[in-house]
Amino acid sequence: MNRIYIYVMLFSGILFLNSMTCFAANEKLSASSRQTLDQLIRSDNRLEKLSRQDKDLRLLVQCDEHTTENDLLECGVLSYVSLGNGFYTICISPSELSRFLDSDFVKRAELPRKASLSLDEARTETDVVLVQNGESLSSPYTGKNVVLGFVDSGFDVTHPAFRSSDNETLRIARFWNQIDNKLLSDKENILAEGTDNEEQAHGTHVAGIAGGGYFGTIATSESTTLDKNPYYGVAYDANLVMVGSTLEDTDILNGIKYVFNYADSIDKPAVVNISLNTSYGPHDGTSLFDQAIDAMLGKGKILVGSIGNDAKNKTHASMELSNAETPVLTFFKPSKPYGVVPRTVRTNRFPSLPTSTIRKAEKSPTIPNCGTTRGACIESP
Repeated sequence: MNRIYIYVMLFSGILFLNSMTCFAANEKLSASSRQTLDQLIRSDNRLEKLSRQDKDLRLLVQCDEHTTENDLLECGVLSYVSLGNGFYTICISPSELSRFLDSDFVKRAELPRKASLSLDEARTETDVVLVQNGESLSSPYTGKNVVLGFVDSGFDVTHPAFRSSDNETLRIARFWNQIDNKLLSDKENILAEGTDNEEQAHGTHVAGIAGGGYFGTIATSESTTLDKNPYYGVAYDANLVMVGSTLEDTDILNGIKYVFNYADSIDKPAVVNISLNTSYGPHDGTSLFDQAIDAMLGKGKILVGSIGNDAKNKTHASMELSNAETPVLTFFKPSKPYGVVPRTVRTNRFPSLPTSTIRKAEKSPTIPNCGTTRGACIESP
């Protein structure tokens, strides 16, 4: 009996990997998504692959603007969030992805990529108090009658910074814990939830700077107590909405949409802050993520992003191409070596260059000028 079960599992795994191979080569998927699927297909950990065969995939997709709900559901989409202008985040079974990508209404698709947390000094380096007092302005600006949303990780919703100035009223109107998929609107349930991530306080830090509003007595040390808290935030009168995110970009987009939907329901403008960053993509507004955000923005809907902490990491490089003969080498550093697997890709960033060949090498590649890196090299022929 055990032998039959093993055979069934192996056969199921083979069918699953065959379907993975088909859509890993689909040109509607972004290059990074194809690479991710390719790594999964060629992984040596077969048991891990088999255990993942029933795990649904989440994607950011761009469709024809006339795409309907029936179009999505008929192609195997289990659930979706419409972001506007043909952009969706979807959940779909791996076995249905190839059929979905082959649909005429699908233009582009990306697997989610995880962002990292970022924030730098804020209120101490600005003249926020002048704006809050309304100096040289038509009126003070304190966030009153505005929804202030955060998509982040590690919110302590019980923190006094998120109460009214007299500490009597919780200002958090909505709390979505994406980790546990809990949508909370009742203040008692929000307080009972406590946090979305016990190992992280980044969300509390960010939200406290942007919207902290407690002015009561605080102890700054064991021996020092202040009658009034001087560390309040920028928009201390705003209604707060917090999304404790998985930090995958599909969930980040869903979180932004959630804040805007709530603001629409109470007829108020909204500002959403994402102190998050990633080194993926062109960083010029043309990625699917950036375009999806643009589709959600408009009058009364503003998104603010942090500048990031990656300058010291030197994650980007640039060069000037004198002519089409200039060689362009791109290196990938996978988590595991895969053996030598020739594969053809197209260098979209340099359209004047011909089709290139990528070789994934366990040992030093034989491609000239590739050195001894244990990764992959794209060679311009």
